[in-house]
Amino acid sequence: TTATPAATTTTTAAATPVAATFEDHSPSYKVLLEKLRTITHLERASAVLNYDRQIFMPQTDASAAQRGKQLAVLATISHEKSIDPEIGQLLEKSAQDLEEWSSLLKGSNDYSIERQAAIHSASRLLELETKSYKKATCIPS
Repeated sequence: TTATPAATTTTTAAATPVAATFEDHSPSYKVLLEKLRTITHLERASAVLNYDRQIFMPQTDASAAQRGKQLAVLATISHEKSIDPEIGQLLEKSAQDLEEWSSLLKGSNDYSIERQAAIHSASRLLELETKSYKKATCIPS
């Protein structure tokens, strides 16, 4: 016989396996988080360069121009990644997956406080990122 780790799945009353985490349930959410982490890393790198510019960098025209170009390139890449249409698709698919996962959990014998917190956390992240994505992709009239 093979044993399945209790931490990876839960079984509903109808013997349907339920993923332990939302990332395990939704490949779209997993990809979305990875893309958002990349954007965050770019923004943090930009912050480090900006801090260095203000505190340590010699104040010459050449170094200021060079740092300005570096910051502009990072900002451009970060913006392009944040308005990628795939982000919008992943947000939509992840929201659908969250509703499905939530329903499965509610029908399972393991709808614990931790699971409720995970649903709330993923829901809040999707809500905030959807708002941010819509704002970034909106073309002012």
